[in-house]
Amino acid sequence: MEQVIYRTRLHWINYLRPIGYLMICVILLILLSAFLPFSYVSNFDYGDNPIYHILGLLPYLFIFKLVFQNVWWLISLKMTIIELSKEHLILTTGIFSKSNHSLPIIKYEGLSIYQPLLGRMLNYGSINLTTGEGLAFTLRIRKPYELKEQIQQVLQDRLYYN
Repeated sequence: MEQVIYRTRLHWINYLRPIGYLMICVILLILLSAFLPFSYVSNFDYGDNPIYHILGLLPYLFIFKLVFQNVWWLISLKMTIIELSKEHLILTTGIFSKSNHSLPIIKYEGLSIYQPLLGRMLNYGSINLTTGEGLAFTLRIRKPYELKEQIQQVLQDRLYYN
């Protein structure tokens, strides 16, 4: 097990999109309940064909599916961890099953940071790491320049001690 030198998480700005989608789902559910109440759908006389009962419930099922997807997305963003060791930069994601993506530091070719005006005010930015194999690693994290300094320090230590 490698010793972790630096650990960070995604910035809270990443949560705005799924939260916005959740708010839209809630508004749609309220509008749907106002114009097509569930009791009206379930008690309406559709005749003998049960398919009409299912068709009446489809908008509700679709909205609940969207709510579930966005809650899952929020939790998976919250569980994402970025760790830096002397050998690798490791991205760990997942809720029930963990997925580790590891980039060896020795293979880095480029490291760039994009920090818009809002990012400078809220202290977040997108860090883009590229390797010689054409792999790209883009993350919107908090304190991106701190991670960049840590990576540069690890690379200097590797050059100095080798």
